[in-house]
Amino acid sequence: MIVTDQAMPAMTGTELIAIIRQQWPWIPAILATGYRDLLDTNDAPRLRLAKPFTQSELVRCIAAALDEKNVVPIDAARRA
Repeated sequence: MIVTDQAMPAMTGTELIAIIRQQWPWIPAILATGYRDLLDTNDAPRLRLAKPFTQSELVRCIAAALDEKNVVPIDAARRA
């Protein structure tokens, strides 16, 4: 699982997730961001945490990311 912030040196969290998913598309990803305008864009990852977030919000987001409906099985992703 990837949990990344949006604001990082050298690249954004959205860019990091896109790069990782080129090689491993089945890995669930969560983007944490305080940038409200990013939360409504189409290119942002589906699972996002608006900062500041609570521990229970983080737990719910992790559970959603690990939900089997949201994760492509490893074997299927490798065949694609």
